Amino acid sequence: MGQGSGIIISEDGYIVTNAHVVDAATGALTVILSDESEYSATLVGSDSSSDIAVIKINAQDLTPAQFADSDQVNLGEEVMTIGTPAGLMNSVTKGIVSGLDRRISTDSDGLEMQCIQIDAAINPGNSGGALFNMWGQVIGITSSKLASDYDGIGFAISTNAAKPIIENLMENGYVADRFRIGIMFYEVSEESAAEFGIPAGLHIQEIDADCDIANTDLAVNDIITAINGVAIDSSEEILEVLKDAKPGDTVRATVLRLNADGTTDKTFEISFKLMPAETSVQQTDE
Repeated sequence: MGQGSGIIISEDGYIVTNAHVVDAATGALTVILSDESEYSATLVGSDSSSDIAVIKINAQDLTPAQFADSDQVNLGEEVMTIGTPAGLMNSVTKGIVSGLDRRISTDSDGLEMQCIQIDAAINPGNSGGALFNMWGQVIGITSSKLASDYDGIGFAISTNAAKPIIENLMENGYVADRFRIGIMFYEVSEESAAEFGIPAGLHIQEIDADCDIANTDLAVNDIITAINGVAIDSSEEILEVLKDAKPGDTVRATVLRLNADGTTDKTFEISFKLMPAETSVQQTDE
């Protein structure tokens, strides 16, 4: 059974939490408020790429949290977290802001979120809870999924990064305009290429038959070396090149194909359309 925390964001029962909290739920979602009253919840939308989800309970006259401008947070500022680690409700930890604008990937697709680094303890059960400044304003959403292997290093998704995703989930049930290419690959950097004598780029392992890229000449074991004329060798570089792209946009890629002995067979160009992402889900009342 999944367990986590959440932040009330509206008087009529909208609550933000982490996607991995609701994804771990094996049955109905149940929300326990600070006064120990229980509510059944419905899933409005969940986005695993950002690890943000919105749920809804049938309640009125709740007191929503106040969100602050996370861009105004200062290094060394004191902060607090509230969550339910190990099932211990309303547990508070205190620390300082250890880093600002940390770009942390929340999922394997390479999407990086703007995060606040803190030294306050974040454990399973804290996920989806609030990171507060000393005025009681929410400046981040904590996530144990972003936990470091080092003691005293934790992360919270900044409110400014989370807000547009929350708004999309509440309005659409998914994050609009997020795309997918439709490939699985392993990365070979320029340094690794020089060390091992193999071409740098994205070495294709799988192609999604449901995506437009499957209609091109791209094949498994090919290597994508550039997108829209820009050399790439990592998922981060893809996101940078396509940061303004939307589903339906046409993308050009340069492809290298090798012979069995590792020599170059040919280099060619492909064009394909970006597809809507399928990382979001929506549940509505029957």
